[in-house]
Amino acid sequence: MSMPPPFDGARPEYPSHAGREAGGSNPFGGVSPTPPGPGGVTGQPPSPTGSWDPQAPSTHQAGPLQSDHRQPFAHGPGYPHWDSRPQPSIAPMAAAPSRRGGKRKWALVGAAVAVVVAIGAGVTVTVISGGSGKNTSTAESQPSAPPVPVGALRGLLLTPAEAAKAVGTNTLSGSEEMGDKIYDKAGAGSIVDGDCVSLMPGTEAKYTGSGYTAVRRQYLVNRPEIDYLTQVVIAFPSAELAEKFITSSEEAWRKCSGRTVNVRYTSPDTPPGPPAFEVIGPVSSNDGMITLRRTREGTGDADGDWGCSIASTARNNIVIEGEVCSRTKDSAVTELVRATADKVTAHK
Repeated sequence: MSMPPPFDGARPEYPSHAGREAGGSNPFGGVSPTPPGPGGVTGQPPSPTGSWDPQAPSTHQAGPLQSDHRQPFAHGPGYPHWDSRPQPSIAPMAAAPSRRGGKRKWALVGAAVAVVVAIGAGVTVTVISGGSGKNTSTAESQPSAPPVPVGALRGLLLTPAEAAKAVGTNTLSGSEEMGDKIYDKAGAGSIVDGDCVSLMPGTEAKYTGSGYTAVRRQYLVNRPEIDYLTQVVIAFPSAELAEKFITSSEEAWRKCSGRTVNVRYTSPDTPPGPPAFEVIGPVSSNDGMITLRRTREGTGDADGDWGCSIASTARNNIVIEGEVCSRTKDSAVTELVRATADKVTAHK
């Protein structure tokens, strides 16, 4: 079956791209000590004669607990109602521990307990070892990568060989209409159903008001297997704005999903062509990438319906968009966008 009917002189094969090449202006430790042994705590008062009868009943009552921090662990950490259960008596220590090193030992014990509790709660804690002057941390925050500069955008686009490998075709090259030129601006204009222009990668109207700073785009072909392949990178001042653009794009796509949209390109510099209606499929979102397929009405044959699949994701301050128009290879657009995203991540 032949390709969809032409609509103007510039892009006869694919109306939705016509006029994009015209460009456009940029609109904008320690361990808890064990209690002293029998030598330190007798548990019995001395007899009047100075000797002690082990068979004699004790007249001494055990004193109160010496360290309240042990009470919650009488039955193990987290034991229910520990504070209302009877606690075993612990004999008092006969003598206070030596002051030498005592403060530091208990400080280390307290620090160790704090670390254990904090780690269990998923909290990052920095422990300062007394007197060592060294800080150790259970986790270190990773600094975010600096924004990718506009001057690096061209190098983020895949080469024709890289793009061909990503989508699983033997070669890709520039088309007769547009060549393999990399455009430094978004395509001026919109589509007839302008509220769904977000479905058209590289079109200026979809970026208006987003805060973007620059666009680079390129169109490649390998007909008849791949009629059009579009790759676009868009720079934003920050990663937050790039992510915000993906979120708003997904919302816009979902509003158009299920509709039949006239994607005929409209531009002051391009004569109007015949209508080009496409059925908008469901939106998928996976691992930060959004995708959908636009199917052209009246193009079905034994090889299937002709259509364009689009995908978009963000890495750092860069939004990556891709489009593959074909009867059989358009689903490979996700690999196209993923390969470009990997180049953004690897950028130094």
